[in-house]
Amino acid sequence: MTNAAIPAAVQEEIKPRKLKAAATAAAAARAVNKDAAVPKQRHAVTGCGSGRIRLVGALANALMTVYIYAEYLRRIHWRSFGRLIALEEATSQRLVDYLYMWDLDASFEHLRSFTFSEAMFHNLEIFTLVGTPVAFIYFNAERRRVRWLQAFVADSKLDCEQAHFMSQVLELYYWLVSIAFVFVLLLAPFHLGNPRGHYLFAGGAFSFGFGSICTYLWVSKDFSAIAEATGDASKVAWASRVDRWVRPTLKTVAWLHVVAFVAALLKAEDLADDRKALLFGVLETLTVLGYQAFVAVFAVDDEAMRQCTTVDDSKLVAAPQAPLLNEDATKPDATK
Repeated sequence: MTNAAIPAAVQEEIKPRKLKAAATAAAAARAVNKDAAVPKQRHAVTGCGSGRIRLVGALANALMTVYIYAEYLRRIHWRSFGRLIALEEATSQRLVDYLYMWDLDASFEHLRSFTFSEAMFHNLEIFTLVGTPVAFIYFNAERRRVRWLQAFVADSKLDCEQAHFMSQVLELYYWLVSIAFVFVLLLAPFHLGNPRGHYLFAGGAFSFGFGSICTYLWVSKDFSAIAEATGDASKVAWASRVDRWVRPTLKTVAWLHVVAFVAALLKAEDLADDRKALLFGVLETLTVLGYQAFVAVFAVDDEAMRQCTTVDDSKLVAAPQAPLLNEDATKPDATK
C-alpha cells in the first residue's frame, strides 16, 4: 500500500511516531559510538603503578621481619644455649600431653621460645606501624589483580562454563588471601599476652595463606594455554613469565610451609630442646619472608596489566561507527 492510498489524516497521526522512533534510534547509536573506547581507558588507570607500590610494601615488610627476629636473636644469652628452656624433670616434654590434660597455658608458655611470635611481642609498635599500611597495599593490589585476571578469563576462548568456574576459583583465592591478611593484622592486638587468641589467629593466617597459595597454583596452570589461544603476543609473554617466575616462587613458599610444619612437630615432641625450638623459629621466620616473596612476585601481573591495557590516546583508533540514521530523517519535511 502506497502513502497515496493512506488518508492524509492517518498519515499526520503516524508521522510523529515515526519521527520519535527515528530520534531514539539515532540517540542510541551515538551513545554506542561515544562509549566504544571507554573500557580501555578505564583499565589503563587501574593497571598503573601497582607493581612498584607492591614491591615497596613487600620490601618494607621483609626488612621489618628480618629486623624483628635478628634483634630478638641478638638478645639471646648464647652461652646458655641448650639450657635456656628449663622444664622440671617430672614435667612432660611433649605438647600432646599438655593438650590431653587441657593445660593450655603451660603448653603455650613452652611453645613460645625462639618463635617469631615471641620476637614480635617485643616489637609490637614496629610490627603495627609497618605491617598495617602494607596489608592495605596488598588488599588493594590483589583486588585489582584478581579482577584483571577474571576479565582475562572471561575474554578467553574458553566456553562459558569453564570461564565461570575459573573466575569463581580466582574469587576463592582472593577471599582466602584476604582472610589471611586479616588474621595477620589481628596478631598485633592478640599478641602472646593473649596466647589463646594469638595462636588461633596465627594458625589461621598460616592455614589460609597456604590454602590461597595452593588454590592459585591450581588455577594458574592453564594461563599459558589460554593466553596462546588469544593470539595476543603481550599476554603470551606474560603467561610465560608466570610459568618462569610466579609458579616456582609459589611452590617454594608452599614447601616452606610443609618444612616449617615438620619442624613444629619435632619441637612439639621435645619442648625442652633449644635446637629444635630454634630450628622451628628460623623456618617460621623464613615462611613469613616467603609471604613477602609470594606477594611481590605478582608484580609480573601488574606489569602485564599495564602493558595489555594501557592505550596511548594519540594512537587510539576510533571504533567503527555504528550506522546512524540521517538526522534529516528526524526532522519534518517542510516541503510536504
